[in-house]
Amino acid sequence: MKLDAIVFPDIGEVEKDGEIFMDFLLPNGCFVQLSVDFYTPLEIIKEKVWKEAQKFPLYSKLQRHDVYKFVILNQDCQMEEVLDESLRLCDIRPVGTFLKVIEKKTEKKHETLDKKISTLIGRGAVDANVVSRAEVDDFRKRMQQFGLSKLNTKKDWYEIFRIRHPPRLRSSTSIPKYIEEACTNGYFVYNLKVEDFGGGKSFMQKVHIEDEPSAIIDMAIEKMKNNLGIDNINPADCILKCMTMEDYIYGNHVLHRFKYIYECLQRRMAPEFCLKDKRNVFTFDPIRNHLSPTSSSSTLNRQTIMPKRRDTLTWDIKDKFNFVVDAVTNIENMSDQGKNSLDKLNLIVGLYHGNELLGEVLRTKDYPVKDGKCKMGESLIFDLNLEDVQFTSKICFTLNGRAKKTKSFEAVAWGNIPVFDFRSRLQQGEQYLQMWPVTADLQFEESGLYSIGTVAVNPHSVITLVLNFPDYGRKPPIIFPPEEIVIQCAADNMEKLGHPGSPQWKASKTHIDQLKTILERTSDSLHMQDKDLTWLLRYECLENMPHALPLVLNSVKWYNHIDVAKMQVLLSAWRPLPVDQALELLDFNFPDKYVRKYAVDCLSVISDEELSLYILQLVQALKYETHLYCPLAEFLMERALKNQHIGHQLFWLLKSEIHDPKVTVRYGLLLESYLKLNPEHMNLLIKQHDALSKMYTVSMLMQSEKYKNIQNVKNREMAIKDMRSVLEQKAYRDKLSDIQCPLSPLYRLKDLAVEDCKFMDSKKRPLWLVWKNADWEGQKVQTMYKNGDDLRQDMLTLQILQVMDSIWQSEGLDLRMNIYGCVATGLEQGMIEIVQQARTLADIQKIQTNSALDKRSLHLWLKEKNGEENMDHVVKEFMLSCAGYTVATYVLGIGDRHNDNIMLKENGQLFHIDFGHFLGNFKSYKGIKRERVPFVFTSHFEYVITNADSKHENLKEFHDYCEKAYKALRKKGPLLIRLFMMMLSSGIPQLTSVSDLDYLKETLALNMSEEKAIQQFRAKFDEARNAFSPYLNWALHNFVHK
Repeated sequence: MKLDAIVFPDIGEVEKDGEIFMDFLLPNGCFVQLSVDFYTPLEIIKEKVWKEAQKFPLYSKLQRHDVYKFVILNQDCQMEEVLDESLRLCDIRPVGTFLKVIEKKTEKKHETLDKKISTLIGRGAVDANVVSRAEVDDFRKRMQQFGLSKLNTKKDWYEIFRIRHPPRLRSSTSIPKYIEEACTNGYFVYNLKVEDFGGGKSFMQKVHIEDEPSAIIDMAIEKMKNNLGIDNINPADCILKCMTMEDYIYGNHVLHRFKYIYECLQRRMAPEFCLKDKRNVFTFDPIRNHLSPTSSSSTLNRQTIMPKRRDTLTWDIKDKFNFVVDAVTNIENMSDQGKNSLDKLNLIVGLYHGNELLGEVLRTKDYPVKDGKCKMGESLIFDLNLEDVQFTSKICFTLNGRAKKTKSFEAVAWGNIPVFDFRSRLQQGEQYLQMWPVTADLQFEESGLYSIGTVAVNPHSVITLVLNFPDYGRKPPIIFPPEEIVIQCAADNMEKLGHPGSPQWKASKTHIDQLKTILERTSDSLHMQDKDLTWLLRYECLENMPHALPLVLNSVKWYNHIDVAKMQVLLSAWRPLPVDQALELLDFNFPDKYVRKYAVDCLSVISDEELSLYILQLVQALKYETHLYCPLAEFLMERALKNQHIGHQLFWLLKSEIHDPKVTVRYGLLLESYLKLNPEHMNLLIKQHDALSKMYTVSMLMQSEKYKNIQNVKNREMAIKDMRSVLEQKAYRDKLSDIQCPLSPLYRLKDLAVEDCKFMDSKKRPLWLVWKNADWEGQKVQTMYKNGDDLRQDMLTLQILQVMDSIWQSEGLDLRMNIYGCVATGLEQGMIEIVQQARTLADIQKIQTNSALDKRSLHLWLKEKNGEENMDHVVKEFMLSCAGYTVATYVLGIGDRHNDNIMLKENGQLFHIDFGHFLGNFKSYKGIKRERVPFVFTSHFEYVITNADSKHENLKEFHDYCEKAYKALRKKGPLLIRLFMMMLSSGIPQLTSVSDLDYLKETLALNMSEEKAIQQFRAKFDEARNAFSPYLNWALHNFVHK
């Protein structure tokens, strides 16, 4: 039976300019009658209902309004839930002037899942920090639908296996010369153990480096047939597993593409495999989605609604953009010292697009503070028409307070708010901006504002701005023009055929030369005439200089909607940029949603290996998004669902920062969605989380007063005994056994080797934890758990070292870098991989000569470990690794390079650890720099390189490696700078502003010719070689740490 919509006629027939009386039945049994606007979103109506409900009995029985949803009687005479509260009454058009309010219920089948997720990311972490419930609900619904669309495909055994155990492949398909030299006529030797078919038999074989994994399997089957008489093995049932770790060799890839094989050949080692029955690896059970998309018949969907009228567009309004600052409240929630010391407040306000200020900065008058409040009521009018305000523009505020004693103003709080919400609606009516306190590490721009800061509001009860946005005499909502209208605007305003700036216009050679000069500059700022020329030649860039896209975007007049429309159309025709260039478009300078979508599209071709290399920056780039749901979030979700190793990285990168209220909602929602879509991986992560909780408890025990004095040998032995006693307890053994290693899913940890576990002597008592490898032939896995140390800077430095190594490898330079694993797992918590068969230089010096000044110590130790006959090879390993770390530490400005922060492996490879100081932040004591050299290169190193002064020609070879490595980094200098630029929002104390990158730009010398840059590098090398200060520092360090 269908009823006519007798209550809601066409808009023209609604009385009182769209106002209508509605009855609302609340869960506490009360009826509330209210006059509501026909065109107001339901979320706003619900807020008004809750305010009115406060006047009625039993209000205390109600929970927060966002716990409930509306139910309507639709025109099919059925009760229908409305989950999308951005809809309006004119959209849903219910029968009858009444709405029922009911509680949102979690389905029972999801309750257990939600509890597990709460365990992992914190109980109610997202909901407790939510300010815009509608946007959060929108994200959850859309990301669930997106994820399911990627999962709802039939998958065979290999497709599911590829998700859980993705093949680790090199991006490059070429074979470096030194890898060819490790083979004999293209063949290399491998060891194979036939584990599931041949009773554990092992044999050695040769295979060509250009063969595929199937060649090894075929030879193994032939070998078993001939030697063991086993002839019933189907190659399709077999798979190759690498010894010692959960890494598999399979698929249609040549063998040298597999990282495990490549790394073995690098080290002149024979790869070791075991032949497994793939049915024993895991049982094939096609993925069944535990979630189902929301049925379109049970809820109303915005895409199916046809509005009865066209919404007002911002382009329809010619007024200046303006709003009113009503008041500042909650001043009493500042610290006791702060709230009682301020007598006046004022605001600095600016309209920004990314980092670009649109127009003038406005400043309010000074207003008195009374009873913890400050009434302002000041109207702020910007010299910019509303039609020229872009969708991703934001308003930035800095609140200045005057101290009663000094009568001087200083910044006390800041906050940023988007001009448009996630539905493209202009902010209207009363809005509350809960501000962030100003901290010591915050660096404001010259404008006095913090435009790089988040647009998330502070979820806590803090200083709050009360703002009032006008309706410009129009019925809400006022929306930003949709894409088709923007495209039409560009077409209507296209330059005339053949005129400057048109697609057909041919620029002169002089103009093109000028453009090339602008492109070659390394300066971050563009002059206005540079911008004008670049914009004029944008079609030249499109056709012949696609890499100039960032320059073109920086030349757009973001305060002119016509130019922005032209850029949007131009962008749709732009060729994809290489990944390392596209990354730049995801930093804070480029907030435009179409630009960021273009950048993500460019990333779609990235290999898993490259994605793993850059995922740290991509997670940080989420902070620069204006709204929660975005293409970058989709991209990360899709790749995590397709590759569990990427999912592992993504989980810990998000989880380690979720305590920060600036990202709790954004990161929490992405985590929540991933875990719901991948419950199998969630169970593995829960075990890791539980194990880390136990590590934290043990760490806190070791940091307690009871074990404060461990310098005493007896006290230290007692502390270690107590620690091991705790680890032996069943509750700890159970939680710390049979887990994936948080450092890498490649390693499965069987159980603790408690007898090898200990703690380190430093203040925070890091735990040295050793596990037996789940692969019985694998060596033990040694890790360090840290509690109380911020590992984010170490993570970034190690990641940049990986990028540098990737650059060198692509140039055919293998500098034997030992880049150990490091993962932050929470606030000042995390794990570090222990590189085995290695000692610190300080330890070696104490063992060999008991002197930091004796240059022979390192060489003597290496000779003792390897024998005289192998020293040529050991010296080569030392030379290559020393060259890599010399150049890397110079370029990155790594400080605190004492002899306990440099290590040496028994095979001769040198490497650095502990990167608490970088970008030229060298240690000082009472204002005097303790480190006065650009990098460490002592006579100890030279003595090894020249093999005890017997081969001085080696020094020239070492110099050549250093210079080749330096030149390679300069070629990719812009990429290195981009990667650091994308980390400005990370909260790393030594990386908070663009000026912090000046050191990196100076060492890379991108503004110099290659010849001059090399001359500068050589001068720095001579300075380091001839310096005495490192010897003195090392001797003092050894003395202090006897």
